[in-house]
Amino acid sequence: MRVVASIFTVLLLLTSAVAQTEAPNLLCGTVRDEHGGSLPGVRLKAKQNGRSKIYEISTDSEGKFRKLSPGTYRLIFVLGSFKTRRLNKISSPLPCFDVEMKSAVRPHNIT
Repeated sequence: MRVVASIFTVLLLLTSAVAQTEAPNLLCGTVRDEHGGSLPGVRLKAKQNGRSKIYEISTDSEGKFRKLSPGTYRLIFVLGSFKTRRLNKISSPLPCFDVEMKSAVRPHNIT
């Protein structure tokens, strides 16, 4: 029983060590509006250069995304009443960065 518990503990520690070394290389950031507010629920489509697969993720409740493995990507950010935002040749490792999305709705002047 002790041997099984020891093996489990070693595997758990190795998994934690690998996760900690990979985390800094992930491409990550926060999507904000033009006033600096975070935007949850933004759909992010990411195509890694040299690959055909398109990854689709959404920002969390704080407007953050962080699930893209290291590489160079073309990113498209989409959210309802905001202008679609496109970024090309975004590479990791890169410090987490902010992406600004502007409202597609024009304010109305009331006279």
